[in-house]
Amino acid sequence: MASLAFQNLAAPAAGLRDLSLECPDRGYTILLGPADAGGSALLRLAAGLERPTSGEIRVADRVVNPLPAGRRDVTLATPSAPLLPHRTVAENLLAALRPQRLTTDLAARRVRETAALLGLEPLLEHRPAALSPADLRRAEIARALAPQPKVILLDHPLAGLEDSARAHLRADLARLHHQLRATIVATTEDPGEALTLASHLVLLRHGAIVQQGAPLAIHREPVNVCAAASLGRPGMNFLRGALKSTDGQLTFKESDGGVVELRLDEHPAARAYVGRDILLGVRPEDCPPVPAEAPNAPGLFQALVDFVEIREGTAFFHAQTGAHALISRSPHLVDPREAGRRGRFRLDPARVHLFDPATTQRIA
Repeated sequence: MASLAFQNLAAPAAGLRDLSLECPDRGYTILLGPADAGGSALLRLAAGLERPTSGEIRVADRVVNPLPAGRRDVTLATPSAPLLPHRTVAENLLAALRPQRLTTDLAARRVRETAALLGLEPLLEHRPAALSPADLRRAEIARALAPQPKVILLDHPLAGLEDSARAHLRADLARLHHQLRATIVATTEDPGEALTLASHLVLLRHGAIVQQGAPLAIHREPVNVCAAASLGRPGMNFLRGALKSTDGQLTFKESDGGVVELRLDEHPAARAYVGRDILLGVRPEDCPPVPAEAPNAPGLFQALVDFVEIREGTAFFHAQTGAHALISRSPHLVDPREAGRRGRFRLDPARVHLFDPATTQRIA
């Protein structure tokens, strides 16, 4: 296998300008961002389907810009290149192997081995129209795997599938990466998919890299508001307020009559913002509901519950602090009829994130 690198890459038609990125050898790199972020364009450029106006694309240590798509040792599974409808799954896989000029026996064995990796053996003689959406996606991925390339590119591999099918294919992709130790680069708009599969995560917006690194490191310390909002569904809550210092104690007070007030002595870097507005970010799991009978404690506040959403065995409280909307995740199922009442919630000062509202950059 090999790394995939982009150096000072520009493709104005795709919104990419002076982008540099290295996708590690044998890593599972995920490019996370909306449709216009540039992730799909990067995969097409790497595969040789489009050409950059400047910059280099390297597979291992080889610059592949001058090479046609078939000689880059890179394959791409993308919705824009579906299986040939008049051929069976086996024939589609054989077509992907044709440039390698394998013997008939070796090509047939490669097809069987690749099909086995994705549970496609019973479907090899089926045409694409006879496959379920999930099996069709598996066959498209198998076609990319069959040539055993140095780099495998997957453009939104789970998009459009039902939840159960997404979960099964996500597990298959994780297993494939561990089993093959392949270099995989994939795009997605789903934060859950990114956090589950990626060994290296790249947040993209408008053709630029917002942040990259280990997924949990980005989750714990997002560099700005955009990065903070990119991970998690629902995303991070943001409360605007001001910092004040009284007798050396640093306190956040929500603006516009909001009820949230929180000691922030754990964040000494925020002292430079005393007397100024800041954004306090908190994820839904870090502001859980608190039972009414729980004793008063720092970080507790009351909020009006608009409604309670039950999703995948988890309760999400949609509440109003008086100044901001806030979503709280409970580890326990609750009666949705809690809506319309005032609930108690708790903030842990060690789990909040502080941002400069003017620059959107992380403070602490």
